[in-house]
Amino acid sequence: MTLNNSCDGGAAHHHHRQHHQDERAPLLGRHGVQATEEAGATAHAELEESDSMVTPDDGGAVSSVETLPPRQRCCSRRKWLVRSLATLVVLVVLACIGYFVILPRINIYHPSHKPAQRIPPGPPHVVLTTTTSTAASITWTAPNNTGTGVILHYRIQQRKEHSNFTTVSQTYSFNFTFSGLRADTWYCFRVCAVSSVGPGNYSTVCNVTAPPHRPASVVGVVPLNSSESTITIGWGPLHCGGSACDLVEVQGRKLATPLGSPAAAALSSSSPCQRSCDYHSLGNATNNATALTVHELPSNTLFMIRLRAHNHVGFGAFSKPLALQTNAVHAGLPGACPGPRVGNITAGAMAVRWSRNCTTNGAQLLTVEVQVSSTNRTTGFHTLSNSFLSTSYSLTGLRALHTYCFRLRAITAIGSGPWSNATCASTTKGGTPLPPAILPAPLSANGTSLTIGWRKPGDGGHPILRYDVEQDNWWIDEPLRLAGNTTRLQFTTTFPLFPSATYTFRVRACNAIGCGAFSNNRHFTTARTGHCANSKDAHAYKATKSTMKPSIQGCLISCVASGTSCVITCIEKKVGLSKGCANCWAQEGLCTLKNCILPCTNPKSKKCAECSEKKCFPACVACSGVPRQYFPP
Repeated sequence: MTLNNSCDGGAAHHHHRQHHQDERAPLLGRHGVQATEEAGATAHAELEESDSMVTPDDGGAVSSVETLPPRQRCCSRRKWLVRSLATLVVLVVLACIGYFVILPRINIYHPSHKPAQRIPPGPPHVVLTTTTSTAASITWTAPNNTGTGVILHYRIQQRKEHSNFTTVSQTYSFNFTFSGLRADTWYCFRVCAVSSVGPGNYSTVCNVTAPPHRPASVVGVVPLNSSESTITIGWGPLHCGGSACDLVEVQGRKLATPLGSPAAAALSSSSPCQRSCDYHSLGNATNNATALTVHELPSNTLFMIRLRAHNHVGFGAFSKPLALQTNAVHAGLPGACPGPRVGNITAGAMAVRWSRNCTTNGAQLLTVEVQVSSTNRTTGFHTLSNSFLSTSYSLTGLRALHTYCFRLRAITAIGSGPWSNATCASTTKGGTPLPPAILPAPLSANGTSLTIGWRKPGDGGHPILRYDVEQDNWWIDEPLRLAGNTTRLQFTTTFPLFPSATYTFRVRACNAIGCGAFSNNRHFTTARTGHCANSKDAHAYKATKSTMKPSIQGCLISCVASGTSCVITCIEKKVGLSKGCANCWAQEGLCTLKNCILPCTNPKSKKCAECSEKKCFPACVACSGVPRQYFPP
């Protein structure tokens, strides 16, 4: 019988198996060698047991080639199978206990839980700086913190007694003036910071406006129409001293000076009679009226007209006197006016001036219409001004080295006169645009994106073709560089930013001549979006980005038997993250252990990375608030 037929394999077979195990020992390492030696010892013991049961041959000599009966031959193999199955059952039970019992109990934070979004607190130190009968001014300071968002602007509201708050404005500054208030009335004013999360809490201040006073002088008095026996007079908005005006009185006095004489022109600009003199009332208008027609006047007569408003306190001051006339019986169309004058010429601007000394042919002058053309002296004109009160107009945004022409005509109650001769002038040579002014707060902001805006600058006489935007990179300490260009007055960052980090921007405008100077630098901070999206953790991420991953892996290994709290504490100490942020990473590691046991038998394998990326990293990104590309490689 041969060794191959023995139940335990015999000594020769034992020697061959031991030699095979010795060859495998270097591949298994220290633990593999120990296991092999133990297996060899077991086999040797079994061999001695089988040798003691062989039958004597040739006078009692022990034969090394005798075999055991078939039932005994399989005994050792059955023992090995039983032991292997028992070990496998124990491992499966332990794995199930860890998966279904231990891990759920130590999962003290849900990894995908985001911190609650917080609105800003109310702005502190809201103070009423001035209060009159018609206006009130307040100031405030920025909130102590911005919550989890970025402040975009401040919302201003007011309410009168027995009414609700209404929004009156929004502003970037820290002061505001409320106007158009009623005198001796209780008002409340409040302000809140509006962030990227939403409007914050309001801070409120209340006070009573001052008692009413007499109305202010009436302004904007102009002739609206005239006939042989009437003059229609208009005026601007009334300022009634904090109380309602109940009427507007129109007074006039007849001038003996001939119409159109130098003396009449002097009287119309500065009459020596500012008191009652020989003025008498020509009529009263109600408080809602903006015009009054005076009837039964003699024709072709010049009058000095003045107005005053009245409230329950009394009459206000008179308006500046204005010389107006009734039409002559045979009044005709107006004649030509002197041509306009052009001055203050630059590459992108110029000013035009004119007078009202037009030939009116016996009718009241109502307005002087002024037009401009950028084409030539005869076509392409459009109206710049059509007002009795105006005698000048400034144009901006013109093209450099371009000619502009101006003309004007008189308009009376009878009709329009002829156009004057055109006056033309050319702008000077242009240059590059002026620096834009970046708005002090972002137009929108979240944890990974900022939208900034700016005001259009002077274009240097040539249309602006684009805006260049430069931005730094906080994550890699990269200085300002070109981030993009746009034709709009705003720019949105193109790559995901780090939450709770401050970025610097500047902008310049470019035209056909070239690019102008850059604006002043503006600094904007992204919003907080997760447990790791705060200033402390942001700086810890940045400082440890090359050592974070091995540090966290080391914490997971050292705390494998101690639970989540051990891992969190370890990460806090080794990486410097806050407790909430450290928990996100602890949960990511435990998630990988829980869901990727088999793929991660080799932690550096591609299958392990793919499993962790699919099953664990989305929750870690949501928990931390940090974009995936900022995670350690």
